[in-house]
Amino acid sequence: MPILTDGLHLVSDSSLAELHRFAGEIGLNRCHYRRGHYDLPLGFFKRAVDAGAVRADNRTCARARAATFYATKRLQSSFALDATKDVTKCQS
Repeated sequence: MPILTDGLHLVSDSSLAELHRFAGEIGLNRCHYRRGHYDLPLGFFKRAVDAGAVRADNRTCARARAATFYATKRLQSSFALDATKDVTKCQS
C-alpha cells in the first residue's frame, strides 16, 4: 500500500508500522510523528517522493490518516507517546 504525502504531511493508507518504517528509511526523526502522520520538515517532501511516496491532496491524506490511525488497536499508546515526547529536541 502506498505512503501518501500532500507536501506537508506523510501518511499511510494501510498501517502505522509501514508509516514508521518509511519515515525511518528517508531519515525522518520520530519526533515529527503526530497521531497518525508525520509533519514533513523542509527538504523532506522531495526525499519522500523520490523514495516512493504518492502525491495526494490533503483530503485524501486526511482520510487515509484517519482510517489507519483510528483502526489500530494502539490508539491509547499513541496518545500517551504524543503527550510525553519532548519535541524541542527534534533535530531533523
